[in-house]
Amino acid sequence: MWLRKHTTSAIKESVRIQAGTLGLVVEVKENDTVIVEVVDRGQVELRVQDLTHVSLVITEVDCFKYLGLNLDYELCMEEVTKARVSNILFAHSKVAATLHSLHQLSRRGNNAALSPLLMCLQMWRSCVLTQALENLRYLRTNGQVQQWQAAISLSLKRTFGHFEQPLPMSLDLGIPPLALQQAKQLCQLHFRYTYGALSIMQARLYDLRVTYMMAGPNDCMECRIQRAHTALDMGVYPSLAPLPLSVAGNATRHKEKAYGRVLKTRVSEVCRQTVLRGSPPSDRWQPTTGEKGNFCQLSL
Repeated sequence: MWLRKHTTSAIKESVRIQAGTLGLVVEVKENDTVIVEVVDRGQVELRVQDLTHVSLVITEVDCFKYLGLNLDYELCMEEVTKARVSNILFAHSKVAATLHSLHQLSRRGNNAALSPLLMCLQMWRSCVLTQALENLRYLRTNGQVQQWQAAISLSLKRTFGHFEQPLPMSLDLGIPPLALQQAKQLCQLHFRYTYGALSIMQARLYDLRVTYMMAGPNDCMECRIQRAHTALDMGVYPSLAPLPLSVAGNATRHKEKAYGRVLKTRVSEVCRQTVLRGSPPSDRWQPTTGEKGNFCQLSL
C-alpha cells in the first residue's frame, strides 16, 4: 500500500507500507487528514474515512475488553460495574422468561426437590447470583458494590414476588450481602498469594506491594484486602495465623477450597451478628412490628 509521506517540503514523496505494519494516530488535521506514525517509515498522511478500512492503524480508546472485563485506562472499574449490571438484568430476563413454565409444574408426591419454588431458586442462583459474584473482588468502591447489590435485590423481588425489605428474604434464602461476599473473595485471594504458590510472579508482586502499601491509594487491592480481614475478623493483616486444622492439616489437598469453606462460615456468622446489632432493642416476650423486627426476633 502506497501512502504520501508527511513532510514540510513542497515535494511530496510516497512510501510503501507493508501488510501487518503497526501505526499510531498522531494528529487529525482540519482537512480530514490523519497523520499516522508508522514503524520504520516515519509519518504518513491518511484520509479520515480510510481509518475504518485500514487495519494497521492503532487508535486510542477509553475502554477495552480484557479477559471478559470491560476495563478503562485508569482501572477505575466503572465500565466493569455498568457491564455487569447489564448482565445481571439480562440474566434476570432469562429467569423471568421461564417462570410461567415453572408455575405450571405440579409437585410429584412429597419430593421437595421438584417444587417450583426450589427450582426457581436454583435457577436464580445459577443465572443471576453467578453474574453478581463473578469478578466481585475487583470492584474498588462501596458505591460500585451497592450498584450490583441493588440489581440483584430488584431481581430477587421480581422473581419471588416479594416487594418488602430484601434483607430478611435474602438471609432466609442463604444469600449474604455482596459486601461480605467481596470480603470473602479478597481474603481467599490473600490466602492464595501468601500460602499457596509463593514462587509465582503474582505472589512476589503482591508481597512487594504489601510492603509499600501505605504509599499506595486508599482503594488499592492491598488496602481492600486489609479492610476485608478486619470486616471478617480474620486476625492481623497480613498474617494468616492461626489456620484452622481443616486447612493446615497434611491430609488436606485443596487448601484454598478448604479455606474458602471456612470463610463461608465466617461470612454467615458476621452477617448474623450484623443483623442482630442493627435490630431495634425489644422485649422478646412482646410482639414486634415490621418484617425486620420479626426476623430479628426469630433469629434470637
